[in-house]
Amino acid sequence: MTLLGLNVCASVFIALSAYGIFLYMDWGAPSQDLTLLSWAGCAVLCAGSIAGIVYFGSHLDRLKRMEQQRLKEGQERGVRPARKNRSRRREP
Repeated sequence: MTLLGLNVCASVFIALSAYGIFLYMDWGAPSQDLTLLSWAGCAVLCAGSIAGIVYFGSHLDRLKRMEQQRLKEGQERGVRPARKNRSRRREP
């Protein structure tokens, strides 16, 4: 869920940034008179997406740190970590 939130926030930020650049360069849709309310809405969405990137990024780092700590504690106790590849091929 954390990775999905991070990806969504990053995608929204990139899309809004590209939209702003297209409007600034007059490449996008016909230039419309954007009101102060629409500019404020874009600014709030950009700030919210940046805050989401920070929040979900720190949450992802915390989850990775907890996983590394759990592996480290397992190694200290002599417990082998689970294999990622669960196929049982025998080597000759």
